[in-house]
Amino acid sequence: MPDSWLRKLRQAVRCGKIEYQQHALERLLERGIALEEVEAVLLQGEMIEFYPEEAMNEPR
Repeated sequence: MPDSWLRKLRQAVRCGKIEYQQHALERLLERGIALEEVEAVLLQGEMIEFYPEEAMNEPR
């Protein structure tokens, strides 16, 4: 993953500019996963695989 893309993602998380789809929020609730846990992973997690063609798609 290009470093600039990861920096932008992490900056958006820090600034509270991440929007969650209703479907994602429902699944998180079902699975007992807090938004703080998701954001911690986005800020500190390690990328193990990257699919550039998917990263280039515009958000829905």
